[in-house]
Amino acid sequence: MWSLIRNEIRKMISKKRFIVVLSMTFGLVALATFGAYKNIGYELPKKRAERLKESINYYEEKKKYALENNQIVKAERYGIWVEEDKNELAIKEELLDNSIPCKDRLKKEIEFLNKRKGEGATPSLDTEIQKLNDEISEKQYYLDNDLEYDYNSDGTAFIALPSLLKTIDRLFIIVIIGILASDIISGENDPATIKMLLTKPVSRGKVLISKFLTVVFMSNGIVLILEFMAFIFLGLILGFGDPSAPIAVGTKYKMDMALVENTGQSISAVIGSSYLVTTWEFTIKALILQIFLITATVSFCFLMSTLIKNSSVSTGVSFISMLILLCITVKITLLSEQGLPNILNRVLPFIFTSYFDITSVIRGNWAGELICPLITYKFSLFILTAWIIVCYLISHFNFVKKDII
Repeated sequence: MWSLIRNEIRKMISKKRFIVVLSMTFGLVALATFGAYKNIGYELPKKRAERLKESINYYEEKKKYALENNQIVKAERYGIWVEEDKNELAIKEELLDNSIPCKDRLKKEIEFLNKRKGEGATPSLDTEIQKLNDEISEKQYYLDNDLEYDYNSDGTAFIALPSLLKTIDRLFIIVIIGILASDIISGENDPATIKMLLTKPVSRGKVLISKFLTVVFMSNGIVLILEFMAFIFLGLILGFGDPSAPIAVGTKYKMDMALVENTGQSISAVIGSSYLVTTWEFTIKALILQIFLITATVSFCFLMSTLIKNSSVSTGVSFISMLILLCITVKITLLSEQGLPNILNRVLPFIFTSYFDITSVIRGNWAGELICPLITYKFSLFILTAWIIVCYLISHFNFVKKDII
């Protein structure tokens, strides 16, 4: 078996397609790294304060314009938003004051977050309340474990990592695997080649599984190695950060039709359902889910390569199918209002392409985005495992039973 796998790896590396994939992957990961660097720490106190200043200036201009045009109601609304932003900015500037001990600033922020939670504590805002609870839990963890929180940080490699993984997993994996895996069988569908393979003292099943394991190993290996390089690069520039820092994950959701009339939404977070993990535990969870995701994607492309004889057609079908499914998921989660669930909301949780946003899956937010409380970290692993097994079994049955003339 290992000799077959080594032979398949040599064959794959020798192809021009592999060089193209490697070059594309390197370029795309470089772009993703640059994007993660530019957008790092969007919610860090320092950058939040900068955005609040911009927001205050914007709403003051809108208020001025509304008053000039006798739009009193709009002007009052803009005035309220200006005051809210000014109050939050005052808190943020106090948190950024290094002359104040870190513990005192943490207590101040927890007090501010609890105040915000109390102001909005209505049944229609359970999701917002849970987000505030998560922030409070994270800050309380720093206090309880005597950890320093750097309010003036510009970000670290660990903070940038979720953004990096999200960008890579959403589109780049489709490009990489769609090209690399889609012709591993159909690319050798020449009768002479297949006859030569099958005249060797090796069963068809072993030939197939050696090809499958090769593309799984190579696909995961390429992505993980380049991600590791990107992480090291970000760490050298920004610093790596504290791997023991807390992250709230596992938020559960529930359907609540009573919300529809008031908010237009039909799903909300279960208050108190989140729990804390360390940053390194979050990273391990993300990498495990990514490996399952890559393997499920490989399995689908492998199936297309087994069913379709023409290499170009199998690559095209795999790539276009996954791209369409991904676009549907993006439309549902980003462009549609979270109203009543439709047929797509019921189907998408069972499609492997719905789990490319692995950080949202781990945090639990993905259940709210897809309006499906079933979605959890374990559920996603189960669905991806099912796709791996089913796609491979169909590929195996088709290949083993295929007639060679």
